[in-house]
This record gives sequence, C-alpha cells and structure tokens, in this order.
Amino acid sequence: MEIHKIDFETFCGGCIIAASRVLTAAHCFVDDDPYQRVSIGRPELVIRPLQNVLAVAASVKSEYFKHETDSISQWRTLRHFIYPENFDFPHNDLGILYLAEPFIFNQFVQPIRLATQDKDYSGFCLISGYGQMSETEDSPYLLKATIRLLPVSWCSELHHKDMSDVICTSLVEADIGSGDSGGPLVCQGTGDPMEKDNGILVGIACATYGDIHSVFTRVSRWQ
Repeated sequence: MEIHKIDFETFCGGCIIAASRVLTAAHCFVDDDPYQRVSIGRPELVIRPLQNVLAVAASVKSEYFKHETDSISQWRTLRHFIYPENFDFPHNDLGILYLAEPFIFNQFVQPIRLATQDKDYSGFCLISGYGQMSETEDSPYLLKATIRLLPVSWCSELHHKDMSDVICTSLVEADIGSGDSGGPLVCQGTGDPMEKDNGILVGIACATYGDIHSVFTRVSRWQ
C-alpha cells in the first residue's frame, strides 16, 4: 500500500458539543463571494463546500491523513452545516457542523458544556486555537492564552448599539488571530449550573475590531 502525503491547513476552530456535532463560527463557512462558494438559496450568501474540509480533534500536527482513529488525533469528514437565518456578521455568527462519523471520547477528546445564563462576565477567561502568530506564520501547535472580558455597557457605547449578543474582550493581554474564528472562550467560576471543573463555553471567536477589542458570539443566546 502506498501512502501519499497530503497537505492540510487550518482555517478555523471549533468546539465539540456532542460526539457528532461541532460548534463553530458561521462566517467560517458562509461567505458573500459567489466565485468561491456554492449557492445555498439565499442569493447574497453562499457556503464553503464541505467535501474538502475535515474536522480534526486532539491534534492536527500529523504528516499524513488519518483514515482511522489513533490514540491521539481523530479526523472526520463533514455531513451537514446549519447556521441562523438572521446571521449578519458579526451578529448571530455561529453554526453547527454535523460529522459523517462521531468522535470517540477519550482522555484527549471530550465535549464541552455550553453556558445557559446571560451574564455580563468579568475577569479573565481562556482562549485557544491554531491561528496566526504573525502576519505570515500559523501555529503548528494548539496555543492558549487568558484574555480580559469587557463590560457589555462599554462595548455597546463604543458601537452606539446593543452589543449584548456578543462578549467583548480586551487586546491588551492577548488576542485571537486569523484562523482562530470559531474557537472557544472558556470561563470558570461563572455560577452557571452547567459548569464543570474544566469550565464552561461562554463564547465563540468571531472577529477583532482593529486594535480596539475582539468579539465572541454569546452561546447562551442559542440554548
């Protein structure tokens, strides 16, 4: 049997919420460029073809495509993608990927629980992803950092509109980069009844507003 090397690149993150479902950002798969995407009914929105996309859990640093689950990385093809009808970037920017085969949960691969309470979070929370470390360099390893959360009132006043459907974060200590969209914002000590020892998913990485702040889609709005 001959093994051929295949080149892959990461373009977005995601959060496993069930064995066959991954939560990510809608804009990772929905675009307004008709020359690059396939029409899905709404004339102004088109979707990235799924046949060339793989969902990878635990580790993406692998030289060859993993046809079968090994002890660390799990590679899965995609079956379907859904997102809100009222998606209007950066608002309502989330979607669910349905896998052709479920992930196998083990010490490396586990789902995360979603926040159920709308809170004006404060303090620091955890972000992670394989996004760019510079303008030209992606990370071959999963990186994580703590990020400061900003009050909803501050974010709403800055944008002159209600921003309570997102969580705004400071850029001072750390920030998300290109390729981190769809990745998790995980907080601990929230008081949410669904929170476990390893924290709870409160947001999905969406966008960075210049050198001002970043925004995460608030997942509690979609329970």
